[in-house]
Amino acid sequence: MASLPSEITIDGATLEGGGQVIRSVLSLSFLSELPIRIHSIRAGRSKPGLANQHLAGARLCATLSSRSLSGDELRSQEVVARPCSVEERAASPLPAVLTAESSTSGATTLMLQAALPALLFCTGGSTELVLIGATDGSFAPPVAHTALVLAPLLERMGVCLELRLERRAFVPELGELRVRARLLERTLCPIDLTRRGALRTVHVFVAASTGGADAAAAMRTCVERLLQASPAFEGACISFEMELLSAGAGSGGGSASARPVSQRKPGPQVQLSVQLVATTESGAVLSANRLLSTARIVDGGRIENEARAMLGELEELLASGACACEHTCDQLIVYMALAHGCSRLAAPVSVTSQHLETAIHFAAKMTGATFRVGELVQGTAHRIIECEGVGATLGADRPTPAINTSEDEGATILN
Repeated sequence: MASLPSEITIDGATLEGGGQVIRSVLSLSFLSELPIRIHSIRAGRSKPGLANQHLAGARLCATLSSRSLSGDELRSQEVVARPCSVEERAASPLPAVLTAESSTSGATTLMLQAALPALLFCTGGSTELVLIGATDGSFAPPVAHTALVLAPLLERMGVCLELRLERRAFVPELGELRVRARLLERTLCPIDLTRRGALRTVHVFVAASTGGADAAAAMRTCVERLLQASPAFEGACISFEMELLSAGAGSGGGSASARPVSQRKPGPQVQLSVQLVATTESGAVLSANRLLSTARIVDGGRIENEARAMLGELEELLASGACACEHTCDQLIVYMALAHGCSRLAAPVSVTSQHLETAIHFAAKMTGATFRVGELVQGTAHRIIECEGVGATLGADRPTPAINTSEDEGATILN
């Protein structure tokens, strides 16, 4: 008779080989009673091992999943997350407020990406997260994407996600995002995002750092002109929202003043965060966004180029027939795996990273869910991803799922 596995071993250099691997694995660690060992973390990066942001997210996941971490040090290339005993859990219940801080201005949205599944299934809405870091930064979804794109889609699956932005912050400042989340039922509903229907609305959100009012206004004017001139958006209701940061102030007020912000005088450059959200009659939510630095004295050519590139992305996404952008798709994968029943997602074929492939690989490995990734749909530029979810339930006993504990084949992907 085969012996029971002693731990789940993960090669951190698999596929995307970066932070996506850590987030994908630890976000689902609450499902298993086995230790989880991740080695070769970010091995191929110029600065391998855990960065500050990854440490904050890993520790947050471990606390929410009632696990102890070893190896959780800066630049460590191996961590082990071991489940706490019943006695240890009883002695250290989850707090009402749990704070995670990335002192180097890491992305609050990536910390949330790692922590949200455990926040839903392990706390039942009883714990509030306070995430300290950048709310708008490079190589991470802006907080506007989480609020305007991801949250509405998760709501269709039965997730109530409440975000309160106490202070918006561009790198290198520290902002504050507060999060509460709960399941409306004991498990997640599957989602079907395969039929898009006609375009109904386009919402344009622009946030600017201190001194960026003129650049923000120029971006709004340019985007509005391009939207009105493009046949792809004909008939859509277009709306705008702008947020301008003043010196020493943040978005939302509240407890933002309790944490220091930089007292440096605004430099010649300002930062803009732009989020486009297109919604359709079927409930699909399509996204394109940009974070850019530009001169305080408006650089019309730069603004025009960035706006055209962003609108081009959204037009390409619309033409593909996909129901979500690649970055939204990779965030939905974990919830498809946890849901009860079959979820279906029309995902674009053209992608810029291996995040989606990585998310599928480890969601399947950690949950036992079955994914089927179809071929290119004829006459389009999208493919259908199907997932038979495992129906994880709130607060129930969580025996080790039917996973592959070795390092070779993780995902079940049928082409």
